[in-house]
Amino acid sequence: MNKWEKFKRKFIERFPEEDPQLLDYIAVYDIIRLVVSGTSNRDIADILYESEDYVESVTLEFLDFSGYKENLDFSPILQYQRLINRGKQYPFFSQCERFLDIKRKVDDYYARN
Repeated sequence: MNKWEKFKRKFIERFPEEDPQLLDYIAVYDIIRLVVSGTSNRDIADILYESEDYVESVTLEFLDFSGYKENLDFSPILQYQRLINRGKQYPFFSQCERFLDIKRKVDDYYARN
């Protein structure tokens, strides 16, 4: 068992009422927040001192797409928040919805603890 798995086990023992995946959400939060802001995988890797492959694997696992090759000229999450109530639908909306679901869970955890 690697260190991360040991750490997760200790977290679950200490906080049995919490969703075990919450720790994963907290660990990758900065990556997925930057992705839904329109930042490229390469720039995220540079900012967070990670490999592009790791950024892409996190993006695939948590947002169900591979991320962006280049920085976008707009922020998908801001566009989502502006357009969702207008009945419009764009391909990046599903990633934004996944991110907001994770964000709610993380925010709820921090509000309680």
